[in-house]
Amino acid sequence: MYRLTERDRRIGITQEMIDEAYERVKASHYIGTDLEPFISYLPQYRKEGNQYVIDGVAPYMTVDGRVREMTRAHEGRRYDLMTFINPSESDLLPVEVITPAGEVRRLYCPPQACLAVYIDPEGGVHTGTAKLGGTRGAAVSNPYEDAETSAVGRALAMAGFGLIP
Repeated sequence: MYRLTERDRRIGITQEMIDEAYERVKASHYIGTDLEPFISYLPQYRKEGNQYVIDGVAPYMTVDGRVREMTRAHEGRRYDLMTFINPSESDLLPVEVITPAGEVRRLYCPPQACLAVYIDPEGGVHTGTAKLGGTRGAAVSNPYEDAETSAVGRALAMAGFGLIP
């Protein structure tokens, strides 16, 4: 069970908010598994006048948890997880991927972005994108790694991994 930190209290998160989010997590199949430590609780904001206030928290499966869930689900079976970086300021980057059935899919990576492509063992193609760069944290110090991680997490979420109702 998650316990409030000093930072949580400082920004206005209450134990009641955490408990409510934890009930949503309990309804999922993650409690009591080795994936439970990959669940974090993110503040959710709403605007009141000219300021934002915390309205609650939402459970979130981190990208490394989604990757662990995906690799376990496909143990012994082939899957592909690829990323493509497009440093261009204005041009789309065309990408062709081949499914297990031999079907060629043409995709496009937006300018200044990363495209992640996850092809599941049944041939489903799931994508996620993330913009390169930002104004804080890893987006500044490691923009390519940050965009790649975000894009992979989004592609795996599109395939249904790490979703908490």
